Amino acid sequence: MRGRLGVAALVLGVFAAGSGCGSQASDAEIAEALRGPALAAGTGAVAAAPGTTTTTTTGTEAGAAGAASLPGQAPADGAGPSAAVPGQSGSASTASAGSGGPGKAAAGTAGAAGAKAPGVANKSPIKIGTLGPYSGVLGALCAPAAAALRTWVSWKNANGGVNGHPIELIVGDDNADPTTGMTLAKRMVEQDKILAIVGDVIILNYDQIQEYMESKNIPMIGSMGTLQSMFTAPNQFTVSSYAGDAMDAVMSRWVKEGADKLGIAYCLEVSIICSALSEDMKKTSIGKNIVGTYQVSLVAPSYTSVCLQMKQAGVQGAAMFMDTAGAARLVKDCATQGFTPKWTILGLDATPEYPGIPALKDVVIPGATFPPVDLGKPAIKEYLQGMAAYAPGVGYSGMGSYAWSAGQMFAHAGRSFSDNPTSQELFESLWKVRNEDLGGLIGPVSYVKGKGTITKPCTFIWGVDNGKFTAPNGLKQTCSSSSVLPNQ
Repeated sequence: MRGRLGVAALVLGVFAAGSGCGSQASDAEIAEALRGPALAAGTGAVAAAPGTTTTTTTGTEAGAAGAASLPGQAPADGAGPSAAVPGQSGSASTASAGSGGPGKAAAGTAGAAGAKAPGVANKSPIKIGTLGPYSGVLGALCAPAAAALRTWVSWKNANGGVNGHPIELIVGDDNADPTTGMTLAKRMVEQDKILAIVGDVIILNYDQIQEYMESKNIPMIGSMGTLQSMFTAPNQFTVSSYAGDAMDAVMSRWVKEGADKLGIAYCLEVSIICSALSEDMKKTSIGKNIVGTYQVSLVAPSYTSVCLQMKQAGVQGAAMFMDTAGAARLVKDCATQGFTPKWTILGLDATPEYPGIPALKDVVIPGATFPPVDLGKPAIKEYLQGMAAYAPGVGYSGMGSYAWSAGQMFAHAGRSFSDNPTSQELFESLWKVRNEDLGGLIGPVSYVKGKGTITKPCTFIWGVDNGKFTAPNGLKQTCSSSSVLPNQ
């Protein structure tokens, strides 16, 4: 897997230069829309909220301390310490795999930055961790989650912290290497003494890390909702419905409208998740309508053969379990072959560059959490204002909305934290959560001890218009008739 990802990162660099195979014009358009974080590979840094002091250490332990920007992205005008809200006391540390290989990643350390403003966060600091492939071939997709979570920390600390406790964030970049991910997870628990994992994007070895966190009595708040175990694990507190249910909610309506032959295209780079989702889709209400599943590579030079296979099978609607760049090329390659079915892609796969890609304008986006649109909800306005103030160059994304929601769930559970919070105290608070939607950020969830995360098989619908994300149905969710999860 490490070898494949290394080759993938190299090929992505070629695409970024606009020299991919197929239609050079279309590849150039996609590369232009995806310049910056979407195609950055091989860097050890992830986004730091302006005004937040960050120490970043690469896997070779040769990184320099200082504020890190999103891979491949120049700091926005006004970004940096001067953009901080007065009185802010945010801090973050980064543990990054970089290029050092498994087991060589070093965790950065940083204390609370600057003096605490009167009346802001003045209690003992709380450490939380997040973990995922924030650089390399999957960094384009996942880095926005770390960026949004860092922004949330800055915003939250500037507004009193969590019941008066400032938050310190440890960011672990596993660079899509399972061994490195486990090394970083252990370091967070055993050396950094984190209280919880929040807003993680653990893709390749979620079950292994979850079992370790469970053995250490560490709660995991968030998860992407892309595996069944993310809803049944005793220490997991998911903030979305199951991705398979979300896709069923969209595609079952297509079937009712007459598009009754369905297909699924999923990426081999994250096959541990995507293949599981594909199999679960066969168990949903539309299972009998799925006429084919098609494995593709995110870095394939052309998707023409897959398009022709789907066209020959009579596919009328297709789900894409792949990143924004791959999805854009798939849709364009298929259109070139005269194959234009209905398309849908998970909101988690919608990167900040997504709204600027014309090929994707008609794709239906089932969002795991709220669409980043001002819908008159204070909770969403806080997100929009926080991102504008602390991360003006990061942009909105599915991963960003998800990570912010995970942070807000942590804050919700910690609103009555004692002077010296513990993980067990956090567990007890989370198990009291019932039908909580965080002011419209998520669909209602309940956390039941011994049963897991209970949620409805529903999804928010995102769209795009004029280069921005939209909310075609507002905050009204689209629902499936039933869930494939065993604990619902």
